[in-house]
Amino acid sequence: MDNTVVNLVTTELKEIKTANTDMNEMFKKFFITAKQEMSQKMMMREAKIRREDHRIMIIDTSTMDPQQASYYEQRKAEILQRRYGSSLSHQ
Repeated sequence: MDNTVVNLVTTELKEIKTANTDMNEMFKKFFITAKQEMSQKMMMREAKIRREDHRIMIIDTSTMDPQQASYYEQRKAEILQRRYGSSLSHQ
């Protein structure tokens, strides 16, 4: 009878270990997928920001009223600051 109990417990432990391994693999796959999706969203956001920055940088402010021109010149300065950091302020 002891042998039967030992066999049952051993079988249960093997099944638990297999289920645990399967859960770990599922979690790893989920984590990898989530990380890839987050990376893709970040890249798409960065591309959108670059497109918007480019659009602002090529705007001709010479025909704008002073208030509009000032707004776009400030945006351009912010973009340059973000791109090149503090090196611009030391020139």
